[in-house]
Amino acid sequence: MLIHPNNPRAILILSSVAVLLLLGGMWFLIQRGDARDSTTTTDGVTYTGEGSVMVEEDTNTAQTNTETSDFMRPLVFKADLSGEVESVLEAQFREVREILAETPDDFNALSSLGLVRKIAGDYTEAARVWEYVSRIYPNNAVTFSGLGDLYLNFIKNYAKAEVAYKQAIKIAPNSTDAYRNLFALYTDYGYDAGATAAEDILKEGIIKNPNAIDLHVLLARYYTGKGENENARAEYGAALKAAKGTGNTILVSQIQTELDTLPPR
Repeated sequence: MLIHPNNPRAILILSSVAVLLLLGGMWFLIQRGDARDSTTTTDGVTYTGEGSVMVEEDTNTAQTNTETSDFMRPLVFKADLSGEVESVLEAQFREVREILAETPDDFNALSSLGLVRKIAGDYTEAARVWEYVSRIYPNNAVTFSGLGDLYLNFIKNYAKAEVAYKQAIKIAPNSTDAYRNLFALYTDYGYDAGATAAEDILKEGIIKNPNAIDLHVLLARYYTGKGENENARAEYGAALKAAKGTGNTILVSQIQTELDTLPPR
């Protein structure tokens, strides 16, 4: 779990919002990944490889307070939210506002604020918050993944979704989610990034994660759809090998079934 140090109130906010998301059929995972794998300095804050934060002499306090306060405008709810959900979101919003009044750059509080606005249906404001978080915490892959989802599935700005997911990959290349989402962007959503973009992003993910069963299967299905059966067979074979290594016999059986549907050589 990615937890900003010394702020248990923000941790509680994230937990209660997660419960709300489950009720709504959504889930937003806040985790460390490789968010801060080196020491960097951004806007007067130094991040160490251990995930700790050392605040240097603050020359931008007024700017930070002003920008954060701009995020405190009232929530705007989409029409289909129930009154119960709106009440929960308003309570979360008040709690976040109290924390940010004390600590304007608190990571968890800012992340929660963006999430609350996203659930409310206030997508443009959610994007503004998370874009800000990505600037002051530039090595956090989770924020970029959240932005990618927001731009892909809600705002429908596919160019920005691509940028966000690629940044998430750059920060955390061992997480397969962004590769899958970019593949969907290039295929299911029809975003034109070049004739080989869909294939290339899965290959890139497999190079970084050679035992990623999901990526091998996605690429195998992609090849099957193009009639490239030998390439598909090779990817199913790699997926089978990785699946057998996990001892998951059900998964092995499912992959074998897909492999068996390919035309014989």
